[in-house]
Amino acid sequence: MCPECASPEIKSCIADLVLQRELEFIDPDAGTLDELLITLPNCKHVFTVETLDGHCDMSEYYERDGVDGEWLGLKAPPIGFRKPPTCPTCRSAITSPRYGRVFKRADLDILENNVAFHMSQALQEVIRRVSSVPLKEICTRLKNNASLPSLQPNRVKEKTINKRERQRKALLKETRLIPINSKTLDPSDKTLHGVVPIEVKVWRQAVQPLLNAYRGAENVTNIRSSHQHAWEASFSYLYRKEMEDITNDPDNAPPNPHEYATQLARFRVGQPPPRADKRFYVEAFWATISIRLSLAEATTSWLAGLASRKGYPKISQYLWETYTVFLLKTCRQDAETALTIATESESHRQVLKTKLILLRIDLEQFRLNISKSRNSQSREILCERATEKLQEAHNSAAAALAQYFDMRDQDEEWVRQNFGDPVVNILQEFGKLERSIRMETFYEPLSLEEMSDIVKGLNFGHTGHFYKCPNGHTFVITECGGATQVSICPECGAQIGGTSHRLLDSNVRDTEFEALAATHGARRNPWAT
Repeated sequence: MCPECASPEIKSCIADLVLQRELEFIDPDAGTLDELLITLPNCKHVFTVETLDGHCDMSEYYERDGVDGEWLGLKAPPIGFRKPPTCPTCRSAITSPRYGRVFKRADLDILENNVAFHMSQALQEVIRRVSSVPLKEICTRLKNNASLPSLQPNRVKEKTINKRERQRKALLKETRLIPINSKTLDPSDKTLHGVVPIEVKVWRQAVQPLLNAYRGAENVTNIRSSHQHAWEASFSYLYRKEMEDITNDPDNAPPNPHEYATQLARFRVGQPPPRADKRFYVEAFWATISIRLSLAEATTSWLAGLASRKGYPKISQYLWETYTVFLLKTCRQDAETALTIATESESHRQVLKTKLILLRIDLEQFRLNISKSRNSQSREILCERATEKLQEAHNSAAAALAQYFDMRDQDEEWVRQNFGDPVVNILQEFGKLERSIRMETFYEPLSLEEMSDIVKGLNFGHTGHFYKCPNGHTFVITECGGATQVSICPECGAQIGGTSHRLLDSNVRDTEFEALAATHGARRNPWAT
């Protein structure tokens, strides 16, 4: 039978017989690849070159003239994980120089998997540390520790303030592929913030777990995979070579040498930049952003405690406010970078989750802006802004969902859990802010002295007169202090009070005011259970 006319199954059998030929039937003088022998360095097994070429998939790494023709040149390596080539007889590694591209490509994949595992473990540790941080306790601690033993008034020149503002703006304009450096998060940094060290020391003692977790997440983004190193080295070499050729032949130089050299170097590398580890970079960005949002929340509580102090320097308050604004702006900048990386990697789920993070950042920025401007702008203007932001959030969420389902129409349950439900919460928070502005329930926190003045002015004989509505607004029951009727909270419209000296289940005692009343001589609350 003619081998050329045989079926694929018979051809395979013929090939197997050929590959199992004994040495006495090999004719090296023929000069063809199926007659040339190669001995593997590790195990000393002998095969024909053509046998190992097929076994190592050489046609995926080099161009060839036809099926059995000459090798013509290099080909871009295959994409996807490749196992190291092994001896067909004993499975020991093939490291012959002829197959250098093959086993080096496989070695890179193994190193890539090791890097991915290391990055995954490091991120899990960061997430574990962040989840164990009691943020509410930190916020309460900072607010209570706002009464410092001594204050060093900040004497800052306007020139210095303007210079720091320019430095912060310049930093935010920089193009970065990693999150903002942890050193810039130090409020006492004289270049960017300049908060007095005595205040920063107390603040740092409370938020140190968050700062430590941030550095852990930051380290993950500094890990570079082997494929990334290899691609960058190849690109750098080809770019320099193109620039040298342009320099040596200025008469034929293109109009934009750098752009031309960059494009040609990318083309000659033969494949796009690796993106397998981009997933971990994006998740590391998410971790640093989450930590900074927690830092901003803690700093807002700290600032509220400081601002409630009588005679607290306005300049110090301003420095803390600008620091909080800086935190939120870096969050937005890094979220945009993470969105770009996820989009280029065609990771549609990461794109959707990053857009969710952007919505949350918008909420926190708007909350801070409202807090800063509620005394300087009319309620009508603030209401208008709140309505606009709520509508913008609705539109952004709808657009993100539409784009996701255009690209990936599946797994609606995942979308609901990871985007739909969180978005509803964010929109509800926007709605609460809007209603609070319309009902004028934004107010400055009372200082300890002001609260003491209220207790002294009412001069109740016993505790048990101060309560809180479901939304935390304080109200007073006079006379005996026992609830005898149901009313409406003037701040939020919730039900307050009770009947037959029994408080509504949704109301609670205001222990802070009661403690102050006790220190001023009020007797024990007779209605306490």
